[in-house]
Order: sequence, then C-alpha cells, then structure tokens
Amino acid sequence: MLVENEGPSPLAVIVASSAELVADHAGVQALLEREGVASLALVVPTDSAGAEALTRWMAQAVAVRRLPVRLVVPGSLLDHWLSLSPDISIPLLVLGPAPARRTLRETWFPRLRFASDTVDDRLAGWGGDVAAVVAPDDTLAARRLVRAAVRGRVVMLSGESVDPPSPHPDPGAWREAIAILRGYWEGQVEVQVDVGVGEEGNEGER
Repeated sequence: MLVENEGPSPLAVIVASSAELVADHAGVQALLEREGVASLALVVPTDSAGAEALTRWMAQAVAVRRLPVRLVVPGSLLDHWLSLSPDISIPLLVLGPAPARRTLRETWFPRLRFASDTVDDRLAGWGGDVAAVVAPDDTLAARRLVRAAVRGRVVMLSGESVDPPSPHPDPGAWREAIAILRGYWEGQVEVQVDVGVGEEGNEGER
C-alpha cells in the first residue's frame, strides 16, 4: 500500500540538454499529469547564473508557495548539473545511469568484489532525498550513486527505456517512481518492478 502525503500536488521540474530532448519527456509528463503530478520540462542552464536562477525559483516555490518541488535529471546530465554547483536541498530523481569516471582498479580488475562495494560520492553533499530510476543493467551503478545520499532508493523499470524515456511509458513500470515524486519514501530500499508478469514488485532492505 502506497502512502500519499496530504497537501498541494507536487511539481516535477525535468531538465534536458536541448529543446529536442525536452520533447522526449512529453510521454512521461502526460503520465505524471494523469497521476496528479504537475511537471515542467526545460533546457538545463549552461552557466552557473542560469542554474542559480532556477534553483532560487525552486527554493522560493518551496518556501513561499509551500509547493513540493522535485528535480528530475537524466543521468547523462548529472555531472553537468552538479558542475554548476546549485545550492538546493530538494528531492532528486535521476533518470537512467549516471556515468562516472572509472577508477584504475575498476578498469583493470572490473570483476573484483570491491568494485561493487565502492561508493559513487557525487551526491554525498546533496541535501534532499535521492532516487535513481534505471533499467535492470544499470542497477549496480545506481546503488553506488544513491549509497552516498542521506536517504536513497533504486527503482528498476523492466522493459522500459529510461534515458531518454519511452514516448509511451507503462504506468505499471513507473508506479514506484511516480510514488516517489508524490512524496512516498521508505528509507533505503530497492524496488523491483516486473511488468511482464504483472507482479506488484518486491521491496527489501538494501
């Protein structure tokens, strides 16, 4: 049973690298609207001044209008966004893998156990909750990314494209991601959604 927070509907701010890629999120936006989540898709700022203006607007929406704002960033844009040093502490949803520079050890010994135990600390300083929405093949990178966050989740979408998202996303596959955008969190857990067999999904402590 998913528990929804009472209060105003959340706003998902989706960033993309170009106007063409903004359009790629139209299907997800339509799905979010049907599920009661408002959304705004825009091109990510190219400089720190633009990022500061955007983060200031989001902070004001939270503080003044009491609007629950969620930031949605494709994994391919995560490093660019963080390089702008946005000063914000709102929930963050990362869509798809966020490629990280591999260490020398991982390059030469990719199968060693310690490679899976390392932590991707790029989001260690992020003040809000973090979730990574990924395809099955990207779960290891996602776990490493959210492990550094104060509170993080991994949501696995079976049979769905994530970055860029499917033009006609399956509501069942996106169920947990939408729940997170609506304010449902349950500590550090991993969620698996298997759309093909119609199961509700499994949750377990990470």
